[in-house]
Amino acid sequence: MASRSELIDIARNAKTIEWLKAELIGGVSALFKAMLKNHEEAITDSLANIVVACYLLGKRMGITFSR
Repeated sequence: MASRSELIDIARNAKTIEWLKAELIGGVSALFKAMLKNHEEAITDSLANIVVACYLLGKRMGITFSR
């Protein structure tokens, strides 16, 4: 059986993964809004935020940056 600290770590990791998924969805939403307004700087910022969120989500899920 998992110890209490391991269970807390698992819960914290799950919470972080859910937060990153929400950030990713928010980034896609911001991208669509920027595309609708044809605002190049906002599009670039949104794409950068999406890339960072994807890298961080992948790391949390056990995928290395190099992979």
